[in-house]
Amino acid sequence: MPLTRSGLEHLFGSDTRLKLLRIFLHNPSASFFVRELVRRLGTQIHAVRRELMNLEKFGLIHEAKTPPGNPTEEAVRGPESQRKYYQVDTKHLLYQELKALIVKSDLLTQEDLVHRLKAAGTVTMLILTGRFVGNPAGSTDMLVVGLVNKRTLQELVMQCEKEFGHEVNYTVLTPREFRYRKEVTDRFLYEILEGKKIVLLDTETKGAV
Repeated sequence: MPLTRSGLEHLFGSDTRLKLLRIFLHNPSASFFVRELVRRLGTQIHAVRRELMNLEKFGLIHEAKTPPGNPTEEAVRGPESQRKYYQVDTKHLLYQELKALIVKSDLLTQEDLVHRLKAAGTVTMLILTGRFVGNPAGSTDMLVVGLVNKRTLQELVMQCEKEFGHEVNYTVLTPREFRYRKEVTDRFLYEILEGKKIVLLDTETKGAV
């Protein structure tokens, strides 16, 4: 069951196409090869190739002239046909409009994330930061405060990564750990609380973050 309930997969005609759009639109300066996309999406290679062809015909993505600065071992080792790199065309007429649509869809996915987290345990705070607010160099992307099953949370985050199209680094604190770090003015925690963030849930401080 996908995280998002936005219905955009129906608008775009394919769940695989929507996931590819998320990856390319969230990473406009990056290029990707086929098997890398297959691995990230957890989708069959034929479906990925078909949708890449559709997006290329549409003109939204194109073959990258040069591979990434540090191609993965898998990319270097694979056959030449699998080492074709794709990148989004930021000059495409609909690029900005599609990106805005994906961002709005992500907001719905984020709201649904709160409901899905209930399966992991009792969560008192959920904050999105880092990549979610345009800061990929941040110390973490998601702060979860509560008593949760770490394995269930890890599975949820893996699904989240597929939906958002990027890696999600997350931090889990128990309520006791959170309060202690807050009392001692822990630098890591205060960088999150005082920085740019999206607060999806907060019963820990009753909104006073």
